[in-house]
Amino acid sequence: IQNLIKFAETGNAEYVDLPPLTESQKVAKMLIATNLAKKMSTDMRLINPALYDDHPNNKVNVCTRLVKQFYDSSMEFKGTQLVFCDMGTPGTEGFKLYEELKRKFVEAGIPNDEVTFIHLWTERNKHELFRKMNDGDIRVLIGSTDKAGTGLNVQQRVVAMHQLDIPWKPAELTQRVGRGVRPGNWGAKLYQNNKVYNYIYATERSLDN
Repeated sequence: IQNLIKFAETGNAEYVDLPPLTESQKVAKMLIATNLAKKMSTDMRLINPALYDDHPNNKVNVCTRLVKQFYDSSMEFKGTQLVFCDMGTPGTEGFKLYEELKRKFVEAGIPNDEVTFIHLWTERNKHELFRKMNDGDIRVLIGSTDKAGTGLNVQQRVVAMHQLDIPWKPAELTQRVGRGVRPGNWGAKLYQNNKVYNYIYATERSLDN
């Protein structure tokens, strides 16, 4: 964080292990700093996976423990969960946060075929994803605000949602939450008196605050 502050003040990219800024990047240095801060608070490996290790209390590991807890406790009716994150998505460069999440979930004991990314489903076959989620065949869906924040009809068994990062607009967070907190969620009635758990993950002394 101290290095990030120095970068924001000076524009010296060495403070954040980046090559020298171009003229256009110098103009946008605060935007770059904000983007780096968001990555840092989520997982330092989004900055540089070669320099930083997997930390036991980063968001991925805290999320894994909670997801497994809800997976086990709602086993009787195959409760489902949604994990939202706008960084490290499939197809982007750098550290693959989505793949790391799935690897951790499977490592914790959740079957591989019960975890999926929204990015793997096209408009043509998305109805099949909806059916599999609502039937409890897929129990954990990982998605971004753009692809899963709206138009996702998978609410029937949702018991918990996990917001790994905070979208830029408050309305987008409301849209995310609305994927599980909506009419037709009979699983929540069975599990917790018609309530859905919604976890918002934040790292102390970071931009999350």
